[in-house]
Order: sequence, then C-alpha cells, then structure tokens
Amino acid sequence: MVSNLFSYIFVITCLAIQSLLLMSKFYYAAPFFPLALGALLVFWKWPEISFLLFVFVIPFEGLFAGHSIFTGAKILGGLLLCIVLLRVFTRQISLQQLRSPLVYPLFVFVFFSVLSCIFSDYPGQIPAYIRQLLTALAVCFITLGIGNRINLLHLSRSIVVSISITAAIALSMTTTIADGRAVGFLTDPNYFALLLLCAIPLAIYLIIHDRPRWYRIGWILLLIVLLSAFQKTMSRSGSLVLMAILFFLACNYAYLLKRLSLSQLCLGVMGILLTTVITVVLLPDEYRERILSLSSITEGVHSVEDRSLSRRSSYIIVGLENFKKNPVFGTGPGTFTLKYAESGYSTSYVLSESHPDIFRRAHNTYLELLTENGLTGLLSLLIVILVGLNQYRKARRYALERGNRQQADLITHYGLAFASVVLFFLFLSVLTNKYFWIYLAIGGSLPWVTTESRKGLR
Repeated sequence: MVSNLFSYIFVITCLAIQSLLLMSKFYYAAPFFPLALGALLVFWKWPEISFLLFVFVIPFEGLFAGHSIFTGAKILGGLLLCIVLLRVFTRQISLQQLRSPLVYPLFVFVFFSVLSCIFSDYPGQIPAYIRQLLTALAVCFITLGIGNRINLLHLSRSIVVSISITAAIALSMTTTIADGRAVGFLTDPNYFALLLLCAIPLAIYLIIHDRPRWYRIGWILLLIVLLSAFQKTMSRSGSLVLMAILFFLACNYAYLLKRLSLSQLCLGVMGILLTTVITVVLLPDEYRERILSLSSITEGVHSVEDRSLSRRSSYIIVGLENFKKNPVFGTGPGTFTLKYAESGYSTSYVLSESHPDIFRRAHNTYLELLTENGLTGLLSLLIVILVGLNQYRKARRYALERGNRQQADLITHYGLAFASVVLFFLFLSVLTNKYFWIYLAIGGSLPWVTTESRKGLR
C-alpha cells in the first residue's frame, strides 16, 4: 500500500516538474529531464549500479577542490542515501537486513562523540566534526542497506580501475608531484599512498582468481601502475603497511605450498629473493634513505636528522599532555590542531617559512581521537574496528567450512584492504576515509548475505 502510494506521488511530481520546465525560461532543460528521470529509475531499481559509480568516483574528489559540494561522490552519495531511506520506508529494505553486529558499537561510538562535543571548550569546532561524522555514518549506512545486492567482484574491479586511473595520471603529469613525491589528486603523498593501498589487495585477488584468464594480464598491468605510483609517494608509513599486508597474503596462500614439488618450491624462493633484490636496487636512493631513517625514531623529538620524524614525536608529546588534562571525554572534537598551535613545537616545526602552518593534525587517528574524545572515544572506535575485523574472520571461516576456497580468498583480500586502512590510522588522521567505512560495512553485512548474493562473491 505504501509502495503504491509512493509510486503515484512520484509520477505526479515528475509530470508537474516537466510541465513547469516547459513553461519556464529553462525550457531547454526539459528534454534532459526524462533522461535524468530514466537514470533515477535505473538507480532505484538497481541501487548497486549507483553504488559502483559512487565508489568509482571517490578517488577523483580532489579534482573539485574548492567546489567540494558538487563532487560526483557527494551527488551520488546523497542520491544513494535517499534511495536507501525510501526503500526502508517502503519496506523494500527490511530492518532485519540492517541489523548487524556493528550497529551497537557504532551507536556507542556516536554516543561518546556527542558527549565529547557537549563537554568541549571549543564549540566552534563542533559543526565541522558533526558534518564529517554524519557523512561517514551515511556511507556506512548505505553500504549496509544494499550490502546483500553488492557483487564484491564487480566492486573490486570498480575500486582497482578507478584508483589505477589516478595512479596513471599521477605518474604522467608533473603537476601531481610535490617535492618529487606523487600526490595524485590529493594534497599529501601519504594520503595518496593510503588510497593506493585500498586497491592493491583487491588487484592481487583479481590477478589470482579473475576469469577469463586473459583478464589477469590487464590486472597485472594495473598492479604495476599502482605499485609504481606507490613508490613515487616515497611513503615510509605506507611501505610498512604494504609489507604487513603482503605478509598476511603470503600466510593466506601458504596452503598452495603443499601442491608444489621441492624443485618448484626452490625456484619460487629464488624468484622471491631475486625480486626483492631487484626491487631494493631499483628504489631511488632518496626513498631508501627515507626508509632507513626510521631507525632514528628512538631519538624522539630531539632528533635533528629527520625533522619529519621529530615533528611526529612532538605530536605524541602534545597529544598525551592534553589527554592527561581531560582523560575521559578529551578536549573536544577538532581541537588537536588548536592545542598543537598553542605549544612551542608548532613554531619549531613549521613546514615553510613563507607560509607557516602551525595548526597541525596528529597524523595518527588513534592519538588524535584519544586527545579529542578521550578514552571513551578511542575505546569505542577500537571496539568498532575489532568487530569489523571479526566479521571478516567469521565470514572467511563460513566459506572455508563449505569448501569455497575462492570465496574465502576474496573475503580475505577485502579484510586485508580494511586492515590496511586500520594500520594506516597509526600514521594519518583519516577517520572519515570513505573506504574505511565501506570496507567496515561490507564486513558487517557478509555473514547475513543471501544465497543469491553469495554468487556475487565468486
């Protein structure tokens, strides 16, 4: 009954809009309205298509810097949110479908975030934080709402292709290079490294499992593009995360060793060693020096050998000092930059004398959350992350129990893509990263997907 009423209202509204366009000074837009209406109906019927488009355009948001309200991701995201809400209202999406082990931890996280806002000494910072938090939760809600309709193989292709395009552009255009480091369409090479890491585990899965086999040649080429752009970022933190992800992938495919003969195993080990040596040799001297400089991290804030590491040490000192003053609810969302600007370190570690930036982020999501939201905020986020990782573990075990190794491998690769963002939280303040909330929601919906949607995992 509700669905029929909504259909009548929708048709009448569309006819009224078309008539008004024909009679107005914008009559030239009237022919395009049916096309837009047709696209809207397609998205309503198959919301997973608009979701794939939404995910595809995420890496290109940096193109609209200064006009962020008109980015494709925001337009498609708003459209998707309306579609999911209307589908819930018309009972095409059941409330049971939205039930997930993530719901209660997320509610607790939001609850303590609100409390932190209430007790904040800087109310002017709250609106921006609330807006960012609502955007992140909306992305999670959309993914949970249509999670049973998402084909994870198609989603993998969309993510890998879109991020590979930005990687190729970063390699080919000198305007995307800052101080010799690739930034893509973003403002910082470390953010770009995180973006690339969101796609690398999925690209590896497509190389191993995608059909037909000749598709794999294309995925190999795209992986080379991703890794080449990753090397251009010269991100030390990204290198650590990448090595951890590759280690876990090697552990996942350890079962393949049983199928190899001794000679094949020896050749494989020699190939890995040779590839490692060649990679180290081909790395630029500056990148090798940056990685080796990690050994000076113990020198802390007094290190003059690497100002970047010293600056990061100063973030920890300032963050912990302010945490001790407000250990339960923190100093308030968005206040770390203000607290750091008040410290003596802000002027000691300016990035540029001509344009000094004393308002610095913590470059550590967990530290920033501990400072701004206190123990309650940090612990509630950690619970959300642990529940998300556990959902991937449960889904992988579910697939293995039914003998579907390929499905288990796909779930593993998505879980490691999610883990790459979680690990990068140690080096960047990126709690609102869209891929984090998408991967989190996918893990939260996997154990409840229907038999039909499990076919999409193949």
